[in-house]
Amino acid sequence: MKAKQTITTTGVAVGLLAIIGGLLVPDMFFRSASAEEVPLSYQDSVDVQFTFTPSLNVALSSEAVSIANLIPGNAGSSVVDGNSALTITTTTNNVDGYTLQATVGGTGEGEFDTTSLMNGTASLSSIPYKSSDYITALPTTSGVWGYSIDKGASFNGFADTSTAVTLKTTSAPTGTVAGDTTATFDIGAYAPQGQTAGEYTNVVKFTSVVNVATP
Repeated sequence: MKAKQTITTTGVAVGLLAIIGGLLVPDMFFRSASAEEVPLSYQDSVDVQFTFTPSLNVALSSEAVSIANLIPGNAGSSVVDGNSALTITTTTNNVDGYTLQATVGGTGEGEFDTTSLMNGTASLSSIPYKSSDYITALPTTSGVWGYSIDKGASFNGFADTSTAVTLKTTSAPTGTVAGDTTATFDIGAYAPQGQTAGEYTNVVKFTSVVNVATP
């Protein structure tokens, strides 16, 4: 009988030890010796954003473009020895570049509400506007004037005072491609015999607009 009681007592003791161990002894004693501790961690993220506002600046190399001493019966140009009379410089950081446009005339101070160059009631009419294939020589049938963006190699005109003509378009921030910051603007004119002497004027406005890519 004593032997049987000893087995029973030992069995209870072992069972209690297991329970006590589970309550009081750190669980590391019950892990494999090769198990690694995995620290408690939590991860989250946040977006970082910084916006550069597009900038745009336009500068003109001169306040006026003129043809000196235009002789009636001859065509003349503001291009002298291949040098441009006016350089328009546009700078922008816009990723899609800019478009440079020009209009003539208006109702402001010093302006005439016409595409012609005026001298009192006398005028030099703008040559007809063409969307492509600019003329290479000014017509000599009447008094006319036109503008050139290739230093006098070809000329174009203005359709009316409210319609802008495009002089240059780019597709990237300036400084990306050589020459992308500048455009030239010259004028040419023809005055027939009998054209009234004097100064013929009007105002040309230049506007640069940042391009916006179509989604």
